[in-house]
Amino acid sequence: MVANFARLGAYFSLSGYFAHERKARQRDVFKVVPRERLLLETDAPDMWPPARWNRYPLQDSAAGKVINHPANLGAVYCFAAELLGVDLAQFTATIAENFNRLFGPRPGWKL
Repeated sequence: MVANFARLGAYFSLSGYFAHERKARQRDVFKVVPRERLLLETDAPDMWPPARWNRYPLQDSAAGKVINHPANLGAVYCFAAELLGVDLAQFTATIAENFNRLFGPRPGWKL
């Protein structure tokens, strides 16, 4: 289905949540997403990454549950580059190109 959706112009977003061991099947899917159709996200405040990638752990004191911090985006980049076996700097540039292609360039923004 990935190839068909990509041909139709779809983008696919990978979050740190997929770094959890139980998400192996979903990680396999992201390995076949065309690099020019891939974006990254944190899903903050929900869907936190596993401890290895959770560089900014938070807890909702009122609800007593773990929540995700948007600053974990850097960890998502590291996780995704490792998952896909690509150089982090080059991968970051690819994701920036994808973002700009989809949303238009943002003057002064740096990923």
